[in-house]
Amino acid sequence: MRICLIIGLLCCSAFALSAQVDSTLWYRNIADLLREPGSRSNRVTLVQPALLDDALLRHVSENEHRKLEGYRLRIFWSNLQNARNMSLAAMDEFALLYPDVPAYRIFDNPYWKVSVGNFRNKSEAVRFQRQLPQKYRSAFIIKESIAYPE
Repeated sequence: MRICLIIGLLCCSAFALSAQVDSTLWYRNIADLLREPGSRSNRVTLVQPALLDDALLRHVSENEHRKLEGYRLRIFWSNLQNARNMSLAAMDEFALLYPDVPAYRIFDNPYWKVSVGNFRNKSEAVRFQRQLPQKYRSAFIIKESIAYPE
């Protein structure tokens, strides 16, 4: 009876571990990852038809316009009289501090909102939020459709 229970627990834990996926590997070409040298300079030689690489690249290029569910940080929201100009200023100021992080400005009646980033999971958004200067401490994480990763 104990052996059956132990085997059952091991199977359940193995299933739970296999369900976890490292998001840093999402949308990366597995063939290129395998060709990179390992921790001891070991490599994998991959023999496959060129059509397979072409199909993967075609799939990525055809889906660039698609949106994914992800997270962004809302750094500005206001419905004041001059909120439009304030949102533009907030977006420009953020772009100067973080030129590589995309910023988005939207008008959702009656609010002007500025959101930043394209984070695939909440932990990436939290990590970036902790790096922000004191001025952006009121920023909060929102769930939104994000751009397809490059």
